[in-house]
Amino acid sequence: MLKFGTDGVRGRFNDSLKVQDVLWLGVAYGHLLAGQSRSAGRPRVVIGRDSRVSGDALQGAFAAGLMSSGVDVVDLGVLPTPAVAFAVRHLKADGAAMLSASHNPVPDNGIKIFNSNGKKLNDEQCRELEALLMRVADLELAQGVAVGRLSQEPSIKETYRRFLLDNLQGSLDGLKIVLDCAHGAAAGHAQEVFEGAGASVVMLCNVPDGEKINVACGSTDLSQLSEAVREQGADMGFAFDGDADRCLSVCDQGREVTGDQMMVVIASDLKEKGCLAGDRVVLTVMSNLGAEKALQAEGIQVARTPVGDRYVFEEMERSGAVLGGEQSGHILLLDRHWSGDGMLAGLVFAGVVAGRGKKVSELVGSIPEMPQKLVNVSGVDRSRLETDPVVAEAIKKAEERLGEDGRLLVRPSGTEPLVRLMAEGSSMELLDSVLAELKETVLDRLGTSAAV
Repeated sequence: MLKFGTDGVRGRFNDSLKVQDVLWLGVAYGHLLAGQSRSAGRPRVVIGRDSRVSGDALQGAFAAGLMSSGVDVVDLGVLPTPAVAFAVRHLKADGAAMLSASHNPVPDNGIKIFNSNGKKLNDEQCRELEALLMRVADLELAQGVAVGRLSQEPSIKETYRRFLLDNLQGSLDGLKIVLDCAHGAAAGHAQEVFEGAGASVVMLCNVPDGEKINVACGSTDLSQLSEAVREQGADMGFAFDGDADRCLSVCDQGREVTGDQMMVVIASDLKEKGCLAGDRVVLTVMSNLGAEKALQAEGIQVARTPVGDRYVFEEMERSGAVLGGEQSGHILLLDRHWSGDGMLAGLVFAGVVAGRGKKVSELVGSIPEMPQKLVNVSGVDRSRLETDPVVAEAIKKAEERLGEDGRLLVRPSGTEPLVRLMAEGSSMELLDSVLAELKETVLDRLGTSAAV
């Protein structure tokens, strides 16, 4: 049975994410929406997707499940996840789904589900949906005129682009920016948006291509972007992931600018303008300690959440914060959009750069970075991570070696079959040694025949 992780359902298409399971998920979601329609008629759900080759099959199955349970479906086509979150409110629909595996490789796909307010389902709603899946074969299906209908809404793409530009407070005139669209959902949108804001734009991977999405490009591989920024003499570059809900940057010198650093720059600008509600920023446990120290040095409070932009969003709503996000480039600006949005984050960051009249390398150069290393361990049984006593002892030993100024985070990935080991400490040499030893123990104790 499908299980929800930190960002919806995700897996290898027709392996762990089987088409028949997706059909039943559509049926279950349709029943979850029963009686929640904003109008007197059938509930209505908007669906978008990224460019993956399995996207059409996935959408067909999910839409069929919804319509079989009496829900109308609006096909939005290939467009970013934040555009889907925008569309459900704009079109006054009852729910939404984005079919994407974000930054994952080509064979993977997934489903992110939103409520009528464009917010991802919370843990309780996910469990309710999983409970419906357990008895989905017993759920009543629509017949006759009660069956849902399929329609398209092509105009939403231009409406969404105008929405982004309306939320840029300023102009990007005079800036030269390289954009890497990862052959994904940002392709065909980002260029119009950034040029509409006044920037001179150089495009990379700007054609939606389901066989190339995230392959040596986008936010998971900045090498092509860095080279292009240096060759073009650009002011900065932005790389999006497959569904464009996150973005990373490179500076004028071609060096990576993390999501943490982008948020420090944006937070400083918002605070200076009196627009940083509560002088508070929400980060995750993966964010670099250097970013936290930089924010605190400016009198900005920092709250941390578990990994996942959904948890960042929930804490922001609870505390009234307007800025939060992840090191990986999920950045939320809740005074402008209710969803993490890669293009919006890039626009706002570039707007700060334009307003400050400084190079990106100057703005981020003073932000301290604690030596940090992330190791992904694949081919392991994640379910035994928290119960194996030898692994627990190895984690304790690693923490002792890192000392009081260090930090260790060991967690199962919520989106991939991995265990993530993240460490911060006094030197990269120490981190290499600590993580190599810990990885060996994790593989030895939890490894499967597929371990690498």
